[in-house]
Amino acid sequence: MINNLFGNFIEQRFEQIYPKIQNERRGVLHKVIKLLEKNEGKAQEICNNFAIIESSDIEDDFDIAYDNIGTFFIDTISKWLAKLPLPLPKIEKQVFTKFCSNLEDKKQMEVIVVTAIILIAVFSWIKSTSSTQNQPRLPKPIIPNQPVPTAICLAVPASEVSDLTEGKPIDRNKIIQLIDAASDFLCFKKEDAEKLSIDIDKNQNPSPDSQLKFYIRIDIADGREIIKKETKYVIKRELPLNAKGEIIDIGRLKSISSISSFNRI
Repeated sequence: MINNLFGNFIEQRFEQIYPKIQNERRGVLHKVIKLLEKNEGKAQEICNNFAIIESSDIEDDFDIAYDNIGTFFIDTISKWLAKLPLPLPKIEKQVFTKFCSNLEDKKQMEVIVVTAIILIAVFSWIKSTSSTQNQPRLPKPIIPNQPVPTAICLAVPASEVSDLTEGKPIDRNKIIQLIDAASDFLCFKKEDAEKLSIDIDKNQNPSPDSQLKFYIRIDIADGREIIKKETKYVIKRELPLNAKGEIIDIGRLKSISSISSFNRI
């Protein structure tokens, strides 16, 4: 069925084109493509793509047929033209070109027309596939980032935390004030903060006029933009505008070495 449809289509196209090429011996494949493909720009693009030139000998056109169509189509064409039995042994280019050159003139033109039709179809398919692949893809729906509970750990003068109490909420402005006052700081995931071992004395109350160094840890619901940031400026800038914290720890810092991993100004 497919062979009949293909053969009928080829025969119809060939009968339309043959009168215009029957006396041609140069640039036949080039001319056939121009006759088959009405879009002049596309026809020239096809010729350029397959290195088909207007001044080629007909033997050159047969070489192009061999190079670009492949042995599968060549075997099919050979059977159709010469009624040869299949399967055929692999046909070398020189054998194929000589075989085509020895055909009568009209059969030679049939080879050229079949080649042109297949090359046009292959080129159109490649262009269509490439165009589809290069189309901009629809953006994936944006999935909101999951909040990352974050601990803000600071070493500050006692005077900065004298009015604060563990377990109490703390607003953004006060958090920024503490960050400004900190000599040492570290922001990281809450789960990592749980592993810290900070040497502090929770029994000593911070005095409003003392400069003793105190440790304070504040947890916020989402601080993914400040985690592991190394400057106070960036932390303050990226601290969420709606940030509200909870004071987890307050105590006099007994050992500076216990915050040796902190950023220090």
